[in-house]
Amino acid sequence: KEAERSKNMFALGLLSWMYHRPTEGTEAFLRTKFAKKPEIAEANVAAFRAGWNFGETTEDFAVSYEVAPATKSFPTGTYRNISGNLALSYGLIAA
Repeated sequence: KEAERSKNMFALGLLSWMYHRPTEGTEAFLRTKFAKKPEIAEANVAAFRAGWNFGETTEDFAVSYEVAPATKSFPTGTYRNISGNLALSYGLIAA
């Protein structure tokens, strides 16, 4: 049951490996988020580490990506945060 709940953490660990993201912050967040249920926190951290380790040891991924951290100041302008559904709708309207 715990493994089924933690499958997203496995994927997050794999993506963290693929994009060279540090793991300490994510592990600390998981322990803080599930502080009232330490067994769930540890299951999530274990799944996260398993995803990271899978990326390290598998030969399925020929490439990995280096993504630089975002700068603290963005250029002046109007920014909008939209969902995938809204973006798809705008694309369909424009087409």
